Amino acid sequence: MTTPEFNSSSILIVEEGFFMGSNLEKMLIDAGAEPVLVNMAEAGMENVEKIRFDAAILDVGLQHGGTCPLADELRCRLSPFILLSDYLTHIFFEVSKKKFGKGKHGGSKGKSNGKNNSGSGGKAGSYP
Repeated sequence: MTTPEFNSSSILIVEEGFFMGSNLEKMLIDAGAEPVLVNMAEAGMENVEKIRFDAAILDVGLQHGGTCPLADELRCRLSPFILLSDYLTHIFFEVSKKKFGKGKHGGSKGKSNGKNNSGSGGKAGSYP
């Protein structure tokens, strides 16, 4: 069943985990969206250069290149995105001012065990 919120929305998914990516893709298709699933940040950037996505879901724990440069590009394009990881308990939300008309970016953080499990060597949850 399609919902008005996702009716034909193009959504980029950058997720290297097969099961996580496939599940996200299926849920979005079932909701009426048109997802594009890739497993590398490079492929995500290539798609962003060709397609104007309505939103994106980015895995921050990619083994072959992080998604922060891609998130920066989406921010410049005023495209809303979510940063997530199955390795971290933090979830970050970035909402563009243009899309939702808010003066401030909303967001929430989950509790962390204080360990960096991102595999990137950086501080867990360090992306603004």
